[in-house]
Amino acid sequence: MRRGSMKGRTLLLVLLLLPLAGLFVYVMTNSGPLAPVPVTVAEVESRSISPALYGIGVVESRAVHRIGATSPGRLLWLDAQVGEMVAAGQVLGELDPVDLNDRIEGQRAAVRRLESLVAAADSRVAETKARKEYAEAQAARYENLLKKKAVSVEAADAKRQERRTTAAAWSSARADAEAARAEQAR
Repeated sequence: MRRGSMKGRTLLLVLLLLPLAGLFVYVMTNSGPLAPVPVTVAEVESRSISPALYGIGVVESRAVHRIGATSPGRLLWLDAQVGEMVAAGQVLGELDPVDLNDRIEGQRAAVRRLESLVAAADSRVAETKARKEYAEAQAARYENLLKKKAVSVEAADAKRQERRTTAAAWSSARADAEAARAEQAR
């Protein structure tokens, strides 16, 4: 019974697929890639051909020239228009150096500020040097007192630490002063 039902199913499947395959072949030959290509027929005639060019793209110039004022200011007058031919060396306009005075004053203020920074750095060097020398003297004094057992080891260690700290602060102050001088020289 199973054998007969398999045969019937196969026959039913073939009968369903056969019209579907026929429909597929029909569509391919009439409107698909196998369909005939339509050909347009026209009569030959003589006429002139006009050149035409159309496209989208980017046009790049061969050379780029940067033109501009070498100093800041406001334009007082202009003697040339856009697209106008000019001769080499021709005066095209005049600038009013109104902003130049402000810039010069700003540079002078910057110089004064740097001079103040250098003076402050030099003062810090002198202060840290004095503290370092005092800490060295105190550390030496406490070393002598420690040898005589007049102070504790902790007190002597604290003075040694203070000597190292002030020496590092003095080195840092000297480096800051050198940096301030280098900035001023620039």
